[in-house]
Amino acid sequence: MSAMHIFEILLLLAVVFFIVRSVYIETSHRKKGPYIKISVYSGIAIFNIILVLLILVFGMVSIKSSGGTILDASSIYILIPIIFIIYQVVLSLRFTFCQDGICYLGQFYNYKKIKGVQISPIKDKFNIIVFTNKATLTFKVSKNNKFLVEETFKKYRIKITRL
Repeated sequence: MSAMHIFEILLLLAVVFFIVRSVYIETSHRKKGPYIKISVYSGIAIFNIILVLLILVFGMVSIKSSGGTILDASSIYILIPIIFIIYQVVLSLRFTFCQDGICYLGQFYNYKKIKGVQISPIKDKFNIIVFTNKATLTFKVSKNNKFLVEETFKKYRIKITRL
């Protein structure tokens, strides 16, 4: 087995690991009790969709110029990032409130680790910024989901700042 085959296998295993890990995190926390899943508008999703389109265009051009097909072993370098980025797009378009924390982008954030939430209106949507110890999560929600987000954070006594 050459070094290139080992690299391909490791690349595939890394993508599978991250996808399975994020699915496991979300399902294990959803099993602890009732959960609320809301749709969000995210700049990350738009960036990832553009990235997928660029990879597809340049990948298809390189495959066609080399005379290969999409099913060749060399096209795995195109397919694996596309699968991973499409999965990230799906993750970035939903936000899950669980009993013990929130799940977003394949990560779990405990309510105890959330410092505060900032809500500001932008046209017909609302920009939500969640401040945690490790990260800052930013996304946009509709007016109906804004009330759901507010009530959920109030329920867990998290400080909400409105701009």
